Amino acid sequence: MYGMPPEYGMPGPVQEEILITGKVISQKTKEPIIGITVYISELNARTYTYNEGNFNYWAAKKDNYTIIFTDIDGETNGGRFKQYTLNLTKAEAEALKETPLIIELEEESGETEENDD
Repeated sequence: MYGMPPEYGMPGPVQEEILITGKVISQKTKEPIIGITVYISELNARTYTYNEGNFNYWAAKKDNYTIIFTDIDGETNGGRFKQYTLNLTKAEAEALKETPLIIELEEESGETEENDD
């Protein structure tokens, strides 16, 4: 018997992965947003947008994905963008190789809305 025994880290079965990729921009200015948290709830996994607002994550293949985009970075963006949730099917996620996501985040207004009574 050759190779390393399982108790020493021998790899198990290969799991199929899918690339979840895209770009996060400001809905108002269309400028890229750096430092946005990209959380994939089914996998309890997260990544962040980097230069030019891009993000990439190799994820295990699932039937559905719930992806939550959150601006929790107080230094770069000041937390001024609203959270956005996106639901994707496996087929939609597989199509991201050809056409990456473009996520437009809305800025918080910082103003209280007036009610007309």
